[in-house]
Amino acid sequence: MAEDLRADARRNIRSILEAAARVLADDPGASMQAIAAAAEVSRPTVYRHFAGREELIEAIRLEAMAQALAALERAAASTEPAADALGRLIEELADIAARYPLLGRMIAVQEADRGKEKGPPDRLVKAFAALVARGHRDGTLRPDLRPQVLGPATMGALLLALRVADHRGSDPREVGAEVAALVLGGARSA
Repeated sequence: MAEDLRADARRNIRSILEAAARVLADDPGASMQAIAAAAEVSRPTVYRHFAGREELIEAIRLEAMAQALAALERAAASTEPAADALGRLIEELADIAARYPLLGRMIAVQEADRGKEKGPPDRLVKAFAALVARGHRDGTLRPDLRPQVLGPATMGALLLALRVADHRGSDPREVGAEVAALVLGGARSA
């Protein structure tokens, strides 16, 4: 029974985070009641897990980052050709960005306040560098591409494309596939 409650609590937290990311992306001033309604939980349930808006936004950021890091580490550790793993990774990141649209809007604010921003976590940078190095070794990625350029270029293209596509009603997964094709078109070894 306790295990079921923990699984139920985890589902509630995930539901709250995803709903809050959607609701707050559309209306940054949305109430906790609106978030609870979108998550299909009670307002006290939201407050049981998150003391307030700032804590909730930080939890969204941490959850999305954890999912992105897990996807990147899976891609870096895979045995498939690195270019194929990179394409799959871009599509997975598009899916994560679609679940947490608030993050794309938060990045624009962070760009304006770079003094506080430290950049991506070291684990993320190292995993991406390992994926690119594998691509150099297996011959699927151009040897002149550096991870510190390819990573930001890929994420920048993906986030911008998702933001524009969102306003035009495009499916984020299709956008991810298109960005992957564009990035890989320039990144693959000849």
